[in-house]
Amino acid sequence: GSTNATGTKELRYIAVGSHAGQSIDMVMTFVGHGQLATYTSNETSQSSCGQTGNASDTSTQWNEGKCGKPEVCSNGLSRMTLYLGTKVTTEISFQETGTNTLVSLPGFYLSVYDLNWPDKGPRKEMVTFRNAVQVITNVGNTYLNTTEIATGTEGLSNYTVEPTRQTAEAEHVNFKPRKQSWATLTDKQMDAMVTARYPAGTSSIVVDWQLSSTKSGKKWSAMWFGGASP
Repeated sequence: GSTNATGTKELRYIAVGSHAGQSIDMVMTFVGHGQLATYTSNETSQSSCGQTGNASDTSTQWNEGKCGKPEVCSNGLSRMTLYLGTKVTTEISFQETGTNTLVSLPGFYLSVYDLNWPDKGPRKEMVTFRNAVQVITNVGNTYLNTTEIATGTEGLSNYTVEPTRQTAEAEHVNFKPRKQSWATLTDKQMDAMVTARYPAGTSSIVVDWQLSSTKSGKKWSAMWFGGASP
């Protein structure tokens, strides 16, 4: 990561594509502070990133790597790592390469992989796509549950996607080099992924990432993500 001209920490993926002859960077920045995930059983206790349930406690910003962190690409995808019991928010914007100038795309699709909630397990991975047109899952999918809340802007909603409790969770995805690729995903791994569609004119999107917990256990978990523009 680096710090841009406004002093905001960012992770910049350089020259990920082009539009109208212009090279585009995808830039991820951090919105607000990390907070306890709402599923946590005791919201007055500290989460593993140091945030308390008190909304006025802003002593630990998650963009300092305390609550979660995005990681660089692997096989064309990136990975968001979250620490147990936290919820974080990112803005993903599309900018002319090497600048802060926004680029309006003819639309955008963002896919998130590896949403899981193991049976009797301590963690549940969730994601909210803000101001999206729709979300897309496998036909007949019963692995994921989607909640839609209208934003007040015609045709756009906030979609929260979370797994239902399973007796056997989907195998974890691993897109690291020489591991997996899209072609090797199993049917259950496909059921544990979701794609959000954004409208024409999109130049940035906001996504909430959440790793809820009812007890201590695995200290972190990761979701892979990637996108494309038509």
